[in-house]
Amino acid sequence: MQTVSAEPITIRFIGFTSKKNRKAPRKGGRGLYLEPKTRTMIDRMELQVPAEVRDLNLEHPDMIWEFQYTNAHIDRDGIITTVLDILGGPCRVIKNDNIAHCNGTWTIYPAERGEYDMVEVTLIPQGPTLDRRPCSTSR
Repeated sequence: MQTVSAEPITIRFIGFTSKKNRKAPRKGGRGLYLEPKTRTMIDRMELQVPAEVRDLNLEHPDMIWEFQYTNAHIDRDGIITTVLDILGGPCRVIKNDNIAHCNGTWTIYPAERGEYDMVEVTLIPQGPTLDRRPCSTSR
């Protein structure tokens, strides 16, 4: 595990895809698989994660999400899921994308029309002593 500074880490994905609704049934009817075109696009997204931020295994980073689109019908929640799967999966920038390890504050700015499709996520590491307990339920 690498030492984490409190400096924000910005990762920009030029061109993106969503896994949502992109699975096809396997031959023989057992299970699903990602369509080859979708798998290729996800592989290209993984290559855009800089080497110096891989294997940080950040826990509870705050995240700032910014989108630029060419088609207003993009599936933003599916793209966020795909990016989280990349960051918490093969690239290990975040420890995991579940709430136990990824429960920082998220800011999602309104998407803007642009010349190309892009999602930019800025991760703001939290100190090791920061307690991220959920809001109190007592009144």
